[in-house]
Amino acid sequence: KVLIFQGANTIFNVGSLSESVISFFEEQNIHFDIALTTEQGLKLYRKELYDLIITDMGRGDESNAGITLIKELNFLHCQVPVIVYCSMAAIRRYSDEAIRLGAYRVVNGTANITSLITDICGLSN
Repeated sequence: KVLIFQGANTIFNVGSLSESVISFFEEQNIHFDIALTTEQGLKLYRKELYDLIITDMGRGDESNAGITLIKELNFLHCQVPVIVYCSMAAIRRYSDEAIRLGAYRVVNGTANITSLITDICGLSN
């Protein structure tokens, strides 16, 4: 199961994956929960077990919401891999801090995320 934190104007969201990719994940029993705010997602995280967390770096008015989320997850002793997706400008600005705080990867682009979901959820050969 994958928890995705996404904003209204997000770079990546489940809807940006092609129907065939979504179908592939669903056939492999990989399901997605969507949170539009950090608070909403943390409530989901406390109730469910996740294999992976994906977050947009910027959500709402907070350009570094991904950093805030990683700090909150660290406080909760989260051991789930966190992928942060963002623009190239945000990668330059925030990726070092995100990795230092424990992000698994900081990426730009749907193909990168699809590949990481496949790897982390154990679907690659």
